[in-house]
Amino acid sequence: MTASQGSDLTHVLAAAFLHRLLCFRSTVPFTACVSAKDPQTKIALELDINNVLHEVTNVDKLRARLAQLTQTQFSEVWIRHTADWPAVCALINGEAAWLMYMRYEGDAGFSTRNPQYTGPHKAMIEYYLSNGQCDEYPAA
Repeated sequence: MTASQGSDLTHVLAAAFLHRLLCFRSTVPFTACVSAKDPQTKIALELDINNVLHEVTNVDKLRARLAQLTQTQFSEVWIRHTADWPAVCALINGEAAWLMYMRYEGDAGFSTRNPQYTGPHKAMIEYYLSNGQCDEYPAA
Protein backbone atom coordinates (compact mmCIF):
# COMPACT_ATOMS: atom_id res chain seq x y z
CA MET A 1 0.00 0.00 0.00
CA THR A 2 1.43 3.39 -0.95
CA ALA A 3 1.53 6.34 1.45
CA SER A 4 -1.17 8.17 -0.51
CA GLN A 5 -3.42 5.08 -0.50
CA GLY A 6 -2.90 4.74 3.24
CA SER A 7 -3.77 8.40 3.71
CA ASP A 8 -6.91 7.95 1.61
CA LEU A 9 -7.94 4.89 3.65
CA THR A 10 -7.36 6.80 6.88
CA HIS A 11 -9.48 9.70 5.66
CA VAL A 12 -12.30 7.43 4.49
CA LEU A 13 -12.35 5.45 7.74
CA ALA A 14 -12.26 8.58 9.88
CA ALA A 15 -15.11 10.13 7.90
CA ALA A 16 -17.18 6.93 8.01
CA PHE A 17 -16.65 6.48 11.73
CA LEU A 18 -17.53 10.04 12.62
CA HIS A 19 -20.51 10.22 10.28
CA ARG A 20 -22.04 7.01 11.63
CA LEU A 21 -21.33 7.69 15.27
CA LEU A 22 -22.20 11.36 15.42
CA CYS A 23 -24.81 11.98 12.75
CA PHE A 24 -26.96 8.88 13.17
CA ARG A 25 -27.12 9.07 16.94
CA SER A 26 -30.47 10.55 17.82
CA THR A 27 -29.22 12.18 21.02
CA VAL A 28 -26.60 14.25 19.18
CA PRO A 29 -27.90 17.51 17.70
CA PHE A 30 -27.24 18.27 14.05
CA THR A 31 -24.81 21.05 15.03
CA ALA A 32 -22.51 18.42 16.53
CA CYS A 33 -22.41 16.64 13.16
CA VAL A 34 -21.45 19.83 11.39
CA SER A 35 -18.90 20.97 13.97
CA ALA A 36 -17.22 17.54 13.96
CA LYS A 37 -15.58 18.58 10.68
CA ASP A 38 -13.34 20.89 12.74
CA PRO A 39 -10.32 18.77 13.78
CA GLN A 40 -10.26 20.37 17.23
CA THR A 41 -13.91 19.67 18.05
CA LYS A 42 -14.10 17.74 21.31
CA ILE A 43 -15.55 14.25 21.00
CA ALA A 44 -15.58 11.35 23.45
CA LEU A 45 -14.87 8.09 21.67
CA GLU A 46 -13.09 4.85 22.45
CA LEU A 47 -10.93 3.47 19.68
CA ASP A 48 -9.97 -0.21 19.89
CA ILE A 49 -7.29 -1.25 17.41
CA ASN A 50 -6.48 -4.95 17.62
CA ASN A 51 -7.60 -5.08 21.28
CA VAL A 52 -5.58 -2.00 22.31
CA LEU A 53 -7.82 0.78 23.66
CA HIS A 54 -7.15 4.43 22.84
CA GLU A 55 -9.13 7.42 24.04
CA VAL A 56 -9.96 9.77 21.18
CA THR A 57 -10.89 13.33 22.05
CA ASN A 58 -10.74 15.07 18.67
CA VAL A 59 -10.65 14.34 14.95
CA ASP A 60 -6.88 14.91 14.67
CA LYS A 61 -6.23 12.21 17.28
CA LEU A 62 -8.60 9.86 15.48
CA ARG A 63 -6.82 10.43 12.17
CA ALA A 64 -3.40 9.95 13.77
CA ARG A 65 -4.41 6.61 15.28
CA LEU A 66 -6.08 5.42 12.07
CA ALA A 67 -2.97 6.36 10.08
CA GLN A 68 -1.14 3.63 11.99
CA LEU A 69 -3.34 1.02 10.31
CA THR A 70 -1.24 1.21 7.14
CA GLN A 71 1.63 -0.48 9.02
CA THR A 72 -0.06 -3.90 9.11
CA GLN A 73 -1.89 -6.06 6.57
CA PHE A 74 -4.78 -6.97 8.87
CA SER A 75 -6.54 -4.90 11.53
CA GLU A 76 -9.70 -5.08 13.60
CA VAL A 77 -10.88 -1.61 14.58
CA TRP A 78 -13.80 -0.69 16.81
CA ILE A 79 -14.89 2.81 17.57
CA ARG A 80 -17.74 3.62 19.89
CA HIS A 81 -19.06 6.27 22.18
CA THR A 82 -17.77 5.85 25.70
CA ALA A 83 -21.28 4.58 26.56
CA ASP A 84 -20.61 1.50 24.31
CA TRP A 85 -23.27 1.85 21.63
CA PRO A 86 -23.66 2.58 18.79
CA ALA A 87 -20.40 1.19 17.42
CA VAL A 88 -18.60 0.91 14.10
CA CYS A 89 -16.22 -1.93 13.30
CA ALA A 90 -13.74 -2.00 10.46
CA LEU A 91 -11.99 -5.18 9.42
CA ILE A 92 -9.04 -4.33 7.21
CA ASN A 93 -7.01 -6.42 4.78
CA GLY A 94 -4.54 -4.17 2.96
CA GLU A 95 -6.56 -1.82 0.79
CA ALA A 96 -9.86 -3.64 1.45
CA ALA A 97 -12.08 -2.84 4.41
CA TRP A 98 -15.40 -4.20 5.67
CA LEU A 99 -17.33 -1.67 7.75
CA MET A 100 -20.18 -2.59 10.09
CA TYR A 101 -22.44 -0.24 12.02
CA MET A 102 -24.23 -1.66 15.06
CA ARG A 103 -26.80 0.24 17.10
CA TYR A 104 -26.75 -2.02 20.18
CA GLU A 105 -25.22 -5.27 21.42
CA GLY A 106 -26.51 -8.20 19.38
CA ASP A 107 -27.67 -5.95 16.51
CA ALA A 108 -27.20 -7.52 13.07
CA GLY A 109 -26.33 -3.97 12.02
CA PHE A 110 -25.46 -2.61 8.63
CA SER A 111 -22.42 -3.33 6.47
CA THR A 112 -20.75 -1.70 3.51
CA ARG A 113 -20.78 -2.74 -0.13
CA ASN A 114 -18.63 -1.62 -3.06
CA PRO A 115 -20.91 -0.49 -5.93
CA GLN A 116 -17.90 -0.23 -8.27
CA TYR A 117 -16.84 -3.85 -7.74
CA THR A 118 -16.74 -5.69 -11.08
CA GLY A 119 -15.14 -9.00 -10.09
CA PRO A 120 -16.72 -12.42 -9.55
CA HIS A 121 -20.08 -12.26 -7.77
CA LYS A 122 -19.14 -14.83 -5.11
CA ALA A 123 -15.58 -13.55 -4.42
CA MET A 124 -14.72 -13.28 -0.74
CA ILE A 125 -11.98 -11.39 1.11
CA GLU A 126 -10.36 -12.78 4.26
CA TYR A 127 -10.11 -10.60 7.36
CA TYR A 128 -8.30 -11.62 10.53
CA LEU A 129 -9.73 -10.59 13.88
CA SER A 130 -7.43 -9.60 16.74
CA ASN A 131 -8.00 -13.04 18.34
CA GLY A 132 -6.64 -14.79 15.21
CA GLN A 133 -10.06 -15.84 13.86
CA CYS A 134 -10.37 -15.58 10.07
CA ASP A 135 -13.66 -14.22 8.71
CA GLU A 136 -14.62 -13.90 5.07
CA TYR A 137 -16.89 -11.21 3.63
CA PRO A 138 -18.00 -10.48 0.07
CA ALA A 139 -15.56 -8.50 -2.10
CA ALA A 140 -18.49 -6.57 -3.56
